[in-house]
Amino acid sequence: MAFPETWLNELMNRNDIVSVVSEYTRLSPKGGRLWGLCPFHPERDASFTVSPDKQVFHCFSCKAGGSVIQFIMQAESLGYADAVRFLAQRAGMDMPNEINDAKLREEKALRDRLYAANREAAMFYHQVLLSDAGLPARQYLLNRGIDGSTAVRFGLGYSPNDWDALFKHMTSAGYTRDELISAGLCVKGRKDETKTFDFFHDRLMFPVISASGRVLAFGGRIIGKGEGAKYMNTGDTLIYNKRHNIYAINLMKGRKLDELIMVEGYMDVISLHQTGIDNAVASLGTALTSQQVRLMGRFAKRVCYAYDGDSAGQKAMLRGVDIIARGELEPRVIVIPGGLDPDEFVRA
Repeated sequence: MAFPETWLNELMNRNDIVSVVSEYTRLSPKGGRLWGLCPFHPERDASFTVSPDKQVFHCFSCKAGGSVIQFIMQAESLGYADAVRFLAQRAGMDMPNEINDAKLREEKALRDRLYAANREAAMFYHQVLLSDAGLPARQYLLNRGIDGSTAVRFGLGYSPNDWDALFKHMTSAGYTRDELISAGLCVKGRKDETKTFDFFHDRLMFPVISASGRVLAFGGRIIGKGEGAKYMNTGDTLIYNKRHNIYAINLMKGRKLDELIMVEGYMDVISLHQTGIDNAVASLGTALTSQQVRLMGRFAKRVCYAYDGDSAGQKAMLRGVDIIARGELEPRVIVIPGGLDPDEFVRA
């Protein structure tokens, strides 16, 4: 697939190869180049080089090499067009309109609308949290020891105890019913499919944000003694698959970390950050996947498990340790005394 040359040049300028590669392996200067362990195969001695002046990489062991696009193709197991899209999203660039594929243009337009819809919904939920209607959720956060600055940092919100408050807000902002359903924000009525209801209501809202900073989905925790499951989460959509994402990974961008701490839930992550442990992430309620391990490997080479002390948490941790090791990261286990979960422990 051909992309306009001027657009590709801009893409390369905005994705400096040193910056991109540094998210996958640590680089050190030596002899006019930068050297590091190759992210594509296990090795003890650095054989992977980056030339900042030429904007290329080369591994003397596995012979991988090329531009930043080829690097992303191999690092993320993507085809050429998807690697270009990956870098465009990283740089905040729109894909060019010159692509001569009507279906791709249509899909891109829908993706953009879903991203925009989720961002608008996140702002709506946050404003409701700060309003009189959000008092129960604010009180819940205070009871859990979460202050206002942490709530803002994570973009927390509240979905009103109303069946169509978000739908009314979003349609007034210009979004269609089909777009809202495609984003997982609204659902059709079960008895009457012409009716539309909010997917979340009367819940503390946790936006799930990608490494590149886009709002992809939401988790919602029930407040008080409301009816329904304790947690509800956005299902798979055109822009979101929980197997490919990590909660709070957006807060790791641009940082050089020795390790990440993997916990189970949204509140575990937030409580740890509140107490200064700001390298905590969570696996979005799914058994750890190889895609999630690869994503974490962009930010650290060691993952420390701190799952709940119950039998379910311990079984999930044992499965995850094996997946982390197969992903060529170093797994470690944090034992929390008393069978407490991380949130309970830091608040004890």
